[in-house]
Amino acid sequence: MSYAIIGGTTYDTEAGSLHIESAIGRRSTSAFTVKTDAPSIFLEDTAVALYDQNGARIFAGYLVAPKHGPAQAMQLYHALSACDKHRLADKRAVVGSWVGYTGAYIARYVVTTFLAAEGVTIGAIYDDHTIGDDRIISDSLLCGEAVGVISALAADYCMASVTFDEIVKRISASGIPFYWQIDYGAAFFLVPYDAIESTLTIDESVVEEIEVPPQITRTNPKYRNTQIVKGGYVETVVQNETFTGDGNAQSWPMRFALSQTPTITVNGVTKTVGIRGVESGKDFYWSKGEFDITQDAGAPKLIGTDAGACAYIGMYKNVSIVQDTTQIALEAGIDGTSGQVDAVEDVATTSLSAQLQVAGSRLTRYAVQSPPGLEFSTMQVGFVPGEWVPVQLPDFSLSLSMLIESVEASDALDGLNVWYRVKAISGPSDTTWAAFWGELTGSGNVASTEDTATTTIVTVSQSFSLGISLAVSFTYSTFACPLCSNTTLCSDSTIIC
Repeated sequence: MSYAIIGGTTYDTEAGSLHIESAIGRRSTSAFTVKTDAPSIFLEDTAVALYDQNGARIFAGYLVAPKHGPAQAMQLYHALSACDKHRLADKRAVVGSWVGYTGAYIARYVVTTFLAAEGVTIGAIYDDHTIGDDRIISDSLLCGEAVGVISALAADYCMASVTFDEIVKRISASGIPFYWQIDYGAAFFLVPYDAIESTLTIDESVVEEIEVPPQITRTNPKYRNTQIVKGGYVETVVQNETFTGDGNAQSWPMRFALSQTPTITVNGVTKTVGIRGVESGKDFYWSKGEFDITQDAGAPKLIGTDAGACAYIGMYKNVSIVQDTTQIALEAGIDGTSGQVDAVEDVATTSLSAQLQVAGSRLTRYAVQSPPGLEFSTMQVGFVPGEWVPVQLPDFSLSLSMLIESVEASDALDGLNVWYRVKAISGPSDTTWAAFWGELTGSGNVASTEDTATTTIVTVSQSFSLGISLAVSFTYSTFACPLCSNTTLCSDSTIIC
């Protein structure tokens, strides 16, 4: 029979009352009933640990909102619920600011500076691009592009859990989804979904096949074979434009929004340039993302004989489209349509390579048709959400590695033993149909009147074996929409997008 240790005191749990839910990247909860020898009051936040019939710890956390009646009517049976160790990150505020550090560095700082006093230790923190305290950046490690590097993050007395959520959001934007958790032993983890390997194996020796047979489900709510990424900007090559004065004008528009500090000359003389609204005492001013350059208000206005020149790097809005032609053909054979399944994401990027990286990684992750998912019951303790585990079930044609997505523990099956209902997946690990529909109904995508200057189409060929192993090769076919003027003529080779 299972039991609970609450505030250092051991209580047997009532048969059939125990239920624990845990899932990768989500909070774990538990509900159970204990009997006391005398009327008792349990206080919220009291530490609790739950153990199965073999003495294995299966939950640890803190009581949440325990209830009781008046003193003369207090019962000896107490239906209790508890939250997990994530509470330790919910109760401590964080202050700090970081520029150009990895998410791993920031998370480690938060844990050691603010949560160590709560008993939190470092379990595993994955850092793909390790950067030391000196943050030396080389040509091969760019702050704006490297996976895991956050350009800027400030925590103004926000809770540690909110800080971790923001770190995960930032570093997952590259296309490799991360999650954070504090496990039952108060160890902190910040890792990709596929970072931890289990010591167990799912085979016929642990899977209950008679009373509660396993089930195989083949689904991918976020399946796509064409990934569209918009919302980013791409820099131009150096643009050279000229301008003249009329005795009144002190502002001149460029063809592109400016991305970097321009070089401005007037009558062959180089002028000083500053950031508009930030600097003063300069001949001309500019602002990133804006089209115009402006002359200092106190400078002599240019006249028609003055020859101005501006050399600059511009920027324009870009959309990248990545397609998996193999998956498109596969889907066409399944549903009898064109086979193309689109997904659109709005991601702020500042270069074509970054935008293609996001698009390609999304497609690599989600362009998997009907990956198998396994749900089974077992009395084997030790299956943990977020761990990769080998699966050998020949009767179900499964021989691969799968990710433990969730584990539910309950003694309701026989009232004596704790049984575990385990869900393992081989496809994308960060989506369910419920989450998919929630995102769809909450989508903020609307039509935009803003011009998009360039569309990039990328064709991706992927060969998949059963499971997660894949080989990816990219063939880039780039189609640039021309910037039109009143002299642009359409032809077979000039396509107006």
